[in-house]
Amino acid sequence: GQGKYMQLNNQAGNWCQDPSFGNLTGGAWQFFGTRRKGGTNTGFLNGANIGNGCTGDTRDVSAGHAGPFEIGSTYGGGSPLNGSMSLSIVYKAAPSDADIANLYKGLGSGSR
Repeated sequence: GQGKYMQLNNQAGNWCQDPSFGNLTGGAWQFFGTRRKGGTNTGFLNGANIGNGCTGDTRDVSAGHAGPFEIGSTYGGGSPLNGSMSLSIVYKAAPSDADIANLYKGLGSGSR
């Protein structure tokens, strides 16, 4: 639904759309993202770890197997991101919780 921050992935044809990461606030600058490490997908909001979603993800995301990765849509093409994105980063290795918190702090902690 609108304002939801969800993890969405396809695990060998079995879609997982997990709304457990909560809500985003309309009209406000926010820092959010997902880290995949091993079979664990972890959500982050404003530099804080907010839990895991779509657990047991065993997809091969090594070079040549990754993607497609989409931000702001569902697998049916609905619920597009209604807003602007100022920064998108894809890391080769999964950053730690501290790395993500420090990135958030370095971006001004939302003082945009």
